[in-house]
Amino acid sequence: MKHFDRDDMTGFVAALFGAAGCNAAEARLVALGLVEANAMGHDSHGVLRVPIYLAHLDAGIVVAGVTPEVISDAPGFLLLDGKQGLGQSACEIVVAEGIARARASGCATVAIRNVGHVGRLGRWAEQAAAAGIVSLHVVNTSGGAEAEVILAAPYGGRDRRMSINPLCIGFPGPDGPLIMDATIAATAGGKVLAALNRGDTLPEGQIIDRHGNPSTVPQDLFDGGAVLPFGDHRGYALAFMIDLLAGALSGGGCSSQPRHSKMNNMTSIFLDPARGAAQSWASDVAAYAAWMKAAPPLRDGGEVLVPGEVEARTARQRGVEGLPLDAVTCAALVACAQKLGVLPIASLAAG
Repeated sequence: MKHFDRDDMTGFVAALFGAAGCNAAEARLVALGLVEANAMGHDSHGVLRVPIYLAHLDAGIVVAGVTPEVISDAPGFLLLDGKQGLGQSACEIVVAEGIARARASGCATVAIRNVGHVGRLGRWAEQAAAAGIVSLHVVNTSGGAEAEVILAAPYGGRDRRMSINPLCIGFPGPDGPLIMDATIAATAGGKVLAALNRGDTLPEGQIIDRHGNPSTVPQDLFDGGAVLPFGDHRGYALAFMIDLLAGALSGGGCSSQPRHSKMNNMTSIFLDPARGAAQSWASDVAAYAAWMKAAPPLRDGGEVLVPGEVEARTARQRGVEGLPLDAVTCAALVACAQKLGVLPIASLAAG
C-alpha cells in the first residue's frame, strides 16, 4: 500500500477529468466526491472508480458539462433528468434544491433520473445535515441484463436481477452528522472490486458463483456470480421497494429495464426538523446518541458507536496517515494519466 495526501490526490483526479473534457468546476466536484470516499474509508466508492468514470466518458455513456433538465416542478416534488451527466456534479444540484425547498416549506422530494454514478450517498446526506436538514436517499441502477451494474440476486434466486440499491439517512447530530449509508445487499460491487485489487478474499455469505454456490473469491462475482441480499428476505424486500422508489418513481426505470443503460436514478426526501418539534428535536437527538454510546460494551475494550462515527474517525486518521491505495489501483491511475497526458503524483508510479 502507498499513502497519498488528500489534497494532492484531489488535484490529480481533477486534472484527469479536466483532460477528459470536464470544465474546471465539474472536474473538481467529481474529484472531491471520489477522494472524500477514500478519506472516509469507503475505498469502494473512491478513486478506484476513476478509470470506470473515464471509460464511460470516453464511450459516451456519460457526458461532461450537462445541466439536469427540469421535467416537472410541483409543490413538494421536483423531478430532474440528468441527461447522462456525471452524477457527482448533478447531485450537488439535487441537494442544493432539496435544502432550499425544505427550508421554504418544511419538506421536499427531489428525484433525478438518467445520471451517472452518484458516488457515496453519505456525501449528500452530510451536506444536508451540515445545513440543518434531515434527508433520506435511495438509488437504483437501470440496465436490464447489463452485467456491469446488475449484480444482486433476489432472495431465493441465483442469477442477477437487481442493482445494489443503497439507502442513506442523514440527521444533524450533536458532534457531527449522524449518517446511515448502506447497500441493501450483502456487499457492494465496489467493495468486491476493492478486495479483488488488494488480493483479498471476501467474508462468507456475501456472494455466490455463477452456479449458485457460496464463494469468497471476488473474481467469481465478475465471472457471472451474484451478490446475495442483505438480511435474506427482509433485505430483498427493502431493495425491491428501493428499486421502485428510485427507478419507477423517477421514470428512470427499474433494474429490469435497459431504458438508460448503466444510469443511476435517485429519489431524495429533505425535511426541516425545525418545522416539527422545534424546541426539542436537537436535544432529543443528542440524548439518544449519548444513551446509546453509554451502553456497556459487549466485550472488554469495546464501545458502542453511532452511525457515521466510524467514517469520521477514519477521515481523521487518514488525514494524518494519508489515503492508502493498492498497487492495482495505483497502476490504473497511472495508465489513465498517461493516456490523457496528465502528470501523475510523483509517488504514484514510483517503485
